[in-house]
Amino acid sequence: MIFAQHDARPDASPVVSQTSRLPAAANPANVALLLLLCAVFMWLRWKKLDELLWGDPVHWLHEASRVARGELPYRDFSYQYPPLAVFYFGWGFRLFGTTFTAAQILIDFWSVAVVLLSYFLMTFLLPRALHLPVCFLLVSVCATSLTNFNLFSYRIYTPALEMGAAGALLLALGILRHLRQMQPAGVNRAMIAAGSAISLLSKPEYALAACAALLAFVFVGRRFGFTGKPGLKLLVGSVLPAAVLYAWLAFIVGPRNLIAGVSGYGLATFACPWWPTGVGIFGVCAALGEALMVAALVSLPWRDRFAARLGAAYRRLCVLAVPGAIVFAAYVCYLNRVALTSGRPAIEKIKLMLPSVVWTAPMLLPVMWVVIALFFYLILRSFSEARESTGELLVILTFPVIMSIRTLFGSTQSVYPDIAAACYPFLLILGPYLLWRFLSSVPAQGVTPAIPAAAIVSCLVLAYGAARIIGGASLLTGHNYRSLETEAGTVKIADHIPGVDIYHYVISHTSPSDYVLELPYGGGVNFASGRRNPAFDTQLFGMAMPPVYRQLDLQRIRERRPKLVIAEDSPEFGTYYGYGLKGDRSCVCPRLVWIPDRPSWDPDFIYPVVAYIAHNYRPAMRFGSKVILVPSEGAGE
Repeated sequence: MIFAQHDARPDASPVVSQTSRLPAAANPANVALLLLLCAVFMWLRWKKLDELLWGDPVHWLHEASRVARGELPYRDFSYQYPPLAVFYFGWGFRLFGTTFTAAQILIDFWSVAVVLLSYFLMTFLLPRALHLPVCFLLVSVCATSLTNFNLFSYRIYTPALEMGAAGALLLALGILRHLRQMQPAGVNRAMIAAGSAISLLSKPEYALAACAALLAFVFVGRRFGFTGKPGLKLLVGSVLPAAVLYAWLAFIVGPRNLIAGVSGYGLATFACPWWPTGVGIFGVCAALGEALMVAALVSLPWRDRFAARLGAAYRRLCVLAVPGAIVFAAYVCYLNRVALTSGRPAIEKIKLMLPSVVWTAPMLLPVMWVVIALFFYLILRSFSEARESTGELLVILTFPVIMSIRTLFGSTQSVYPDIAAACYPFLLILGPYLLWRFLSSVPAQGVTPAIPAAAIVSCLVLAYGAARIIGGASLLTGHNYRSLETEAGTVKIADHIPGVDIYHYVISHTSPSDYVLELPYGGGVNFASGRRNPAFDTQLFGMAMPPVYRQLDLQRIRERRPKLVIAEDSPEFGTYYGYGLKGDRSCVCPRLVWIPDRPSWDPDFIYPVVAYIAHNYRPAMRFGSKVILVPSEGAGE
């Protein structure tokens, strides 16, 4: 079998049983080089904020600053994730000051943690020759990511992603160490407990993955004698800290508010990405077809040896690779049908099509679906054949498989299969791992040397990592950024115009005790200026807040009238009532359709607070696409 038992030691044959259950030792030189690489990207991304007036980074910075002021999430302002990240940054701001520098240091801590924990996980999976190249891939991809999983930067839609990834990686490492009976055992138990707590408190997909991984640990462990009271104590200790914190928080903010927030105020149930649609199945088939095509192409120079070693399995792979490539090509054409049917020159069409092939998400999509297929294959295999290496791999695969449920056939942002941002670290490790396992499944025979699997994988991941750095050069250089001095310290912003003008207008027309409201989705000016936000809802864009919170917003605006409102100079100030991007993305289950046809937003709905502002405020100044509103003379309370 292709996935016969492997040893991650550099001198191990990939088809013989392990003689040692210890992972490849962490090389101090490798760790030093990784820390140096992290330091370089920290310096390149240091305090760079792409947008002061809009977006996820300023949104979560502002949320954390409200905790630093003494407010609580779910009770005093809306927060759509578990509480760990907002408390970590909020209490960090209270300790070190609510500044851009403090935020950068706090997020860099978790970025380095993700990189180092990923490296230690690689020592269980990969030969030593691949440790640094795969780490370089992970760092280069995540340091230049635009909207998904990002390292060393504010540019992440919530830092709970990094914290949850660190927790999941720590949990995986603790389980692997426990299964291999590595010493000291207390360290293993502490890693499992800490990793579980962080995962359960960071983001819902990490929480589900942690629960599933613990169940997989029980399933695998029972087959190798890890049973009884010690195992039960370990499981209880893994979930108890998070359970206690949730219970305390529910008591403080109210169970209804906590449940509403953690579930995304309805966001978690409005779409059903796990429900197959026609276009979703098309995308899945294309991803699997691409995986077959890649496997056939990389094995082509050694096809005779693969055929001799794997027999009918390899012949079926080569046969299926042909229709797989056709389906993949058809799917790429379908995604780019507008560009292909346009009158643009051929070179322009190619440029428009490239992102759907070479960006990180489409590159990882075949990895994700191979991981899912392998996961279920290993479950079936484990019932008939108990192998420690199979059980360990099953535990590792559990994390990305469970986290990928939210994007299987679509997502809140797309009707096409996608990659959950939470999966990035695991898939960036498992992709090279699976390719190495496949290429190394054919051993050396006599005078015939082994396939240089590690060298091939190293070249591929280094080339892609270098390409990502070149492609993300605009994020790493300072050409698009200009410094802005704020009450929260110096920050480099890309939207210097009109960001600087609006910031200075707010500072000159308000005092620190005044309220300032940003619509529909911001918080950057609040954070930078230290001005308070009177509203409960921090996002009136891409969210359909329940009625109780809509009325709470109206009540708060009346009681704490903002001196200035910074809004989009567009109808309803850019707000809309709906989940995700405007379009047809609502759940169609149990109907079978080619593409979702239920709207995810209501174009006729206007938030009560928006109607109130439109009636009681007037434009005072316009800066680009933004308008600053002030109370109208004689406006009612």
